[in-house]
Order: sequence, then structure tokens, then C-alpha cells
Amino acid sequence: WTATVGRGAFSSLVRPISIPVWITLSERFLIENYNPVWNVCLDGFGKHNPGKRRAGGERSWWDTLHPGRDWAETERSGGKTTDAAERMVREFLGNAT
Repeated sequence: WTATVGRGAFSSLVRPISIPVWITLSERFLIENYNPVWNVCLDGFGKHNPGKRRAGGERSWWDTLHPGRDWAETERSGGKTTDAAERMVREFLGNAT
């Protein structure tokens, strides 16, 4: 889509574009400056279903603490427990202040 911005001689047609590099840079800036739990403390937030050929892998800390992705339920716990994940988050948040 396009939009007209301004009036008369100062008007311009504008077309917004999405440049992946800006998205990547913005995401990196937010992660580095705000240290969200799901990027710094618990791995696995952005994990996707590995598919049939790689099924049976180890469940991530994120999926251990936040069960609900059906495919993650079939993965091995690898010794990870909800209590341990909660402890990790509490320690991380306690050190973040």
C-alpha cells in the first residue's frame, strides 16, 4: 500500500518496507539491553517442532517450565524439572536488580 504525506509541493508518496536487517538489529538491541528471561535464562522459547526424523530430543528449559506444546511433551526431560527451572528464574531475577 502507499500513502500520501504532506500537502501541495511538499507531498510525497510513501510506501513502508520491511527490511529484515532492521528487525534483527532491533531484536538484538532489546535482548542485550533488557535481558528477557526467555532469551538469557531459559533456552527454548523460539524452538520449533524438530519433525519426525529428529523426534525424541531433549526438552528445553522453556518447555519444562511452560508445558503445552504437544510435540515438546514427547521429548526427553534430560533431568530438567519444573522446580529447577523456577529456581533458575528466581536466581536470574534476583541478580538482575
